[in-house]
This record gives sequence, structure tokens and C-alpha cells, in this order.
Amino acid sequence: MEYWQYHNKKIKELKQIYNRVSKQTQNKLQEMFDTFSFDFDNLYNIADSKTKNKVNTYIEEWKDKGLLTGYFGMLANNIYRRARVKNSEILELLIYSAYIEEQNKLDKYEKQIMYDDVNYYYQERSKRSNQDTKKEKANINNRYGFIFIFIRTTQLYWFQLGTIYSNNIAI
Repeated sequence: MEYWQYHNKKIKELKQIYNRVSKQTQNKLQEMFDTFSFDFDNLYNIADSKTKNKVNTYIEEWKDKGLLTGYFGMLANNIYRRARVKNSEILELLIYSAYIEEQNKLDKYEKQIMYDDVNYYYQERSKRSNQDTKKEKANINNRYGFIFIFIRTTQLYWFQLGTIYSNNIAI
């Protein structure tokens, strides 16, 4: 099982990263809730201009990071362009953004860890192949030596058989 130790180590490392990023996402969500302080009573009311300007600042930041793709991008652009937006729509966007940012961070870590993992096993296989090749050369030389001797004796046998046969015809 020691063959998979490196992989297990990398997967544990990835799990630690998941846990850390998840905690960061939870903290970011809590900061957003504290910043905007939405009450249940005004959740379906139209957002004031101060709240709308804060959200537009966030949307510009996400645009700079390249996160405005798919449904999230459509939702953010829709809120950015409209003058009257409900607090519930802003809340949906903020929650969605936290998870989009989390996934963006995790993608980078996942790709790097998987690249390291694959690269390690590629290097290991190359080393093992080189070691196996050295062992195989000795075996191949022994096999080829046997085959060479077999062919030479077979040729000699056929040559002798041919001369005997041709001598019989010549007689």
C-alpha cells in the first residue's frame, strides 16, 4: 500500500484546504449579513441607494476577478443595471457570490494538487521503467543469445541437410 501514500497525503492536504476555504466562506457570509443587516420585515422591500451602491461595488469587484459567468453573471448584471432592486434579490446574489468565490479558490487548489499528484506518479513510473529496463536487458540478452544459437544450429542443420540432399541428387 505504500504506492498510494503520496496520493493519500495529497488528498488529506486537499481536504484541509476545503475545510479552511469553507470556514473563510462562512466568515465572509457572516460579514455580508452584518454589513447589509437585512431584516425579515424589509426583505421584500426595495433596497435603498446606499445598499444598491455597495452591491454595485461588489459586482465591479467580481467582474474584475472574472467571476461573472453563467447564471451568476446574468443575475449580477441584471441587478447592476436596474435602479430598483429588492433586498431579497441582493441577498440571493450575495449568498451566490460567496459560493462562486469559494469554488474559484478551490479550483485553483484542486488543479495544483492533482497536477502534483499526477506528476509524482509519472516520475515514479519513469524511474521504475528505467530500473525494469536494466533488468530486462539482461534477460533479453540471455533470450536473444539462446535464439541466436537456436537459429545458427537450425541453419547449420538445414545447410547440412541440403548438402546431403544435393549430394544424393548429384550422384
